[in-house]
Amino acid sequence: MSVLRRLMTVRRPSPIVLLTDFGYEDQYVGSMKGVIASICPRAWVIDLTHDVRPQHVAQAAFLLWTAYRFFPNGSVLVGVVDPGVGTTRRILLVKAVGRFFLAPDNGLLDLVLSDEHPEFCIDVAVIGSRYVPPTVSRTFHGRDVFAPVAAHLVKGVPPGKFGTRIAPPRSQTAFVTLRSSERGTVLHVDRFGNVVTDIRIDDAGWLKALEVGRRRVTTRVRTYGEAPFRTPCFLIGSSGLVEVAVRNGSAAKMLGWDIGTQLKIRWA
Repeated sequence: MSVLRRLMTVRRPSPIVLLTDFGYEDQYVGSMKGVIASICPRAWVIDLTHDVRPQHVAQAAFLLWTAYRFFPNGSVLVGVVDPGVGTTRRILLVKAVGRFFLAPDNGLLDLVLSDEHPEFCIDVAVIGSRYVPPTVSRTFHGRDVFAPVAAHLVKGVPPGKFGTRIAPPRSQTAFVTLRSSERGTVLHVDRFGNVVTDIRIDDAGWLKALEVGRRRVTTRVRTYGEAPFRTPCFLIGSSGLVEVAVRNGSAAKMLGWDIGTQLKIRWA
């Protein structure tokens, strides 16, 4: 068999998907990728985003939840939004719905685990592990723990080698479903200023209004293009959640709503 044919028949490793709050101004993302390439040169790394707001675990949980199902089985989704780095907080390796999730035990996996039942959960060892450097930075586990564990995993190391099997954490977050609550929360504001809520219904017609103080949104549309200009409207977005938008504008700026804003729900 020719060299070219052998190369064509070698299976590419499953992708490593990175989600962090590191941004691109510093060396942090590049350093993680360098570690991965050193351990598994053929690794396929996909950037989900590195623009999570600093230390904003809830936003990271939402972004991971919106995207994980679009990656193939065997993918390793790595979430490093980790205000507790270097403390006694655990690092979890969870397998669910055919994919691996590597994240701190701080709620980042909450929304995924609200939908998916874990096959197993590993408490990843940091001290004395052959799969991390002998000296681990107390402030950069992304480089020294998350990146090498992900690289060794796609290289073929069995998950149980990375630590001890434990009971998976229980999700502390639940979506608002039809009439399950009269209160909702803003989970995310995208770069267009669309305000994504935690209201999960299949028909926006069940909603009469969303309110915060004197600000009230009552106009319902199916698409952004249907919205009247400069009028905040609600609709079901691509994540399957209710969002508030302003045509060719920012609903977040117009309404003054942001991540964590509490909403009063008026059901139809």
